Amino acid sequence: MADMEQKIVVWCDFSAGMNAALIHGIYLASILKKELLLLHLIEKSHQEDKLMAEAKMRGVAGKTSDIIPSVRVRYLVREHELSQEMLLDLSEVYDVILMTAAKSSTKQLLPKLKLSGFPFLFVEGEEEVENLYKRLIIPVGYMRRSKDLALWASYIGRNNQALIDLMAAREPGKDDQKRVKKNLSAIEILFDKFAFPYQVIESSSQTWKLSKSALEHALTISEALLIVSGNDKTTFIDSWLGLTLPKLLRKSGNIPVMCINSYLDLYTLCG
Repeated sequence: MADMEQKIVVWCDFSAGMNAALIHGIYLASILKKELLLLHLIEKSHQEDKLMAEAKMRGVAGKTSDIIPSVRVRYLVREHELSQEMLLDLSEVYDVILMTAAKSSTKQLLPKLKLSGFPFLFVEGEEEVENLYKRLIIPVGYMRRSKDLALWASYIGRNNQALIDLMAAREPGKDDQKRVKKNLSAIEILFDKFAFPYQVIESSSQTWKLSKSALEHALTISEALLIVSGNDKTTFIDSWLGLTLPKLLRKSGNIPVMCINSYLDLYTLCG
């Protein structure tokens, strides 16, 4: 039977970066008024005792509840890998809408994004639950997925009184530039309708390297959140120029980066 309370899930691997994932999970659950689900998976290749893992997770859940008693905190320990089946289970049974994870887990988790119906938020370095995501950075290129990024920004922004920066691409081709303007116009109509505070920043970058420009912009701002697509196809030129998503994450420092799978992210966000 499905649990219909929407949840923020925290990837708990007991690594050094897990605390940052907890901090961001706590903050998101608080501002979005969602439950918090602490997830630990025991893969077959790991020699780990399930009872010991459950005891550790009970301790983490208890401490987390003490930090923010207004948020309901649960934990889940499963002997399972993060497969498509498990991701579907999280979506349909546990009603997960987003997962936070340490950037140290990028290599393990990023390939799973293409199977996920909810975004992954990769984080690093936070020690306190305060003033996160006050500036949201969105690259707006000629691809339709720019609108998906804007929907998530509007959701977080309106619950967190944040300013949204729309980084608009500059395309040399007339048709591509028209698509950029069309996407930008659709986003502005949405934001104006609900009175979301935003500003348009005209970038000198084309769509294919706009995420890199958006990251450079985000790194100059404290309390920033960068929202990018996880669907971009990687070419040899992308890899050579250092524009792949894994490299972007490695260069992002303490800036949290939300990666969205536009092909599967079909959730209606409540509240």
